[in-house]
Amino acid sequence: MLNNLGTVEVMVVSVVLLLLFGGKKLNDIAHGLGKSQKEFEKAKKEYEEVLTQKGKEEAPPEETPTNNTPQAGSDEKTGGDLNA
Repeated sequence: MLNNLGTVEVMVVSVVLLLLFGGKKLNDIAHGLGKSQKEFEKAKKEYEEVLTQKGKEEAPPEETPTNNTPQAGSDEKTGGDLNA
């Protein structure tokens, strides 16, 4: 939508805003918008960090491979020792 704005349109909008609000008021508005954007970015970063931390906490622990091969000298079916 805003991609179609040319230089002339931007100048016209700027002049209208300057006439409506005045130079001092436009400066205050721009300053407030800058602060709002900075606060939004800070909150977004904090939220992403919280999501990352929760993702790490909820992730299942990595399973360690177990050795299920029978030991030499033991009975595989009963688990007993053949030498006994």
